[in-house]
Amino acid sequence: MKRNSNLHLPFVAILLSALFLTACSDVSSTPNLPTNTPVPTTKLTPTNPPVTSLKVVSVDELAIPTTGIAYLSPDGKLIAWADKTDLCIYSSAGQKQKCFTAKQSIDSYSIRWSPDSMFLTFTEDFFRDLNEPDIWVMEAATGTATDLTEDGQAILKFTDLSKAEFIDLQPSWSADSKSLLFIRYRQGGSIVYLDLYSIAADGKSKAQKLGELSSYRNQNSALVLSPDGKKIAYNKGIDTTEKEPGLWLADLNGKNPVRLIKEDVNPATSITSAYFSVEFSADGKYILGLNLAGVDSSQTYETGRNSRVAAVDGSGELEVASDKQAWWAGWSPKGVSLVYLAYDKAQNALFLYMTDKPGGISRAIYDQPLKAYPNRRIGLSWAANNTLLAINRDNKVLLLHLG
Repeated sequence: MKRNSNLHLPFVAILLSALFLTACSDVSSTPNLPTNTPVPTTKLTPTNPPVTSLKVVSVDELAIPTTGIAYLSPDGKLIAWADKTDLCIYSSAGQKQKCFTAKQSIDSYSIRWSPDSMFLTFTEDFFRDLNEPDIWVMEAATGTATDLTEDGQAILKFTDLSKAEFIDLQPSWSADSKSLLFIRYRQGGSIVYLDLYSIAADGKSKAQKLGELSSYRNQNSALVLSPDGKKIAYNKGIDTTEKEPGLWLADLNGKNPVRLIKEDVNPATSITSAYFSVEFSADGKYILGLNLAGVDSSQTYETGRNSRVAAVDGSGELEVASDKQAWWAGWSPKGVSLVYLAYDKAQNALFLYMTDKPGGISRAIYDQPLKAYPNRRIGLSWAANNTLLAINRDNKVLLLHLG
């Protein structure tokens, strides 16, 4: 159906806000640390303690490029690495196995492992390269990728958005790895609607609409399905036009929304709420949000933090730890423990810490400085086999073994 050109404005506004969000995530705009600070080394002895006393007992340096972004599988046996049009699978020892090369650039921030560690989902890069995004699934064992929502469009043209009704973003796996939830941006008059869809991961059926999130200029930057499949958590609002920015919880169809974390405008960035990663704890009782609005050049690792927790029952917000400013936190594969980076002023470096519950006391678990991946938008990955994927200040990819 032919559309009037003035109806393109909501999509343009979304893109401009997202581009600004992307620019704020660049390495140059995040707090930096000197690389020449000496750090003492302590020999680690392997043990087999409970979670409350886990620490890093051995470290593998992997031959994985740091030009892209790497993701550890939930079982800890594989690593997905993406950069530009390439998505490759490595073993946990750093050996390249299978690769898929897309025709358009892949949004490396959209990549998510299935809970069974057999598949990955991703979209084309919409926000940086104006690719018209679809929901894809790649089989890790073969490197075969399937476009689940192919609509015949490749490059988005803002001069003609009559065919741009299927801008599919934010794929999130079901707990059984059989289906995906995602958001489809749809323009209706002067309003952009965010529709919630579900599709079978095997591609044998068409996407089914479940409901919608509230509409105009509601730039969503994160979406996740709860472990029981009954709730969704999502970010609402990126720029200052959003009336109720923050981290939200709703039913699977988008109804009965509740704001769990309320956000205010960051004066340094004019961004309100920019949760670029949202994850439920394994038991579904808490939600961890990583907020890009907490990262700007006016902050330091000592005074800022980008990780916050909210109770699903609405009882309130929690800091990741009561005694540290947490950066790039990640959940334990079971229970509600968290790992995260925090700043050590005496050594002017970021170190790895753990707490046994949200709001708990920090415990250092590794004696060498670490940092996040460049432009990384997800938290630390803690796999079921008690391994963690990290990067040191020499840009070497590390697999940390906990024991």
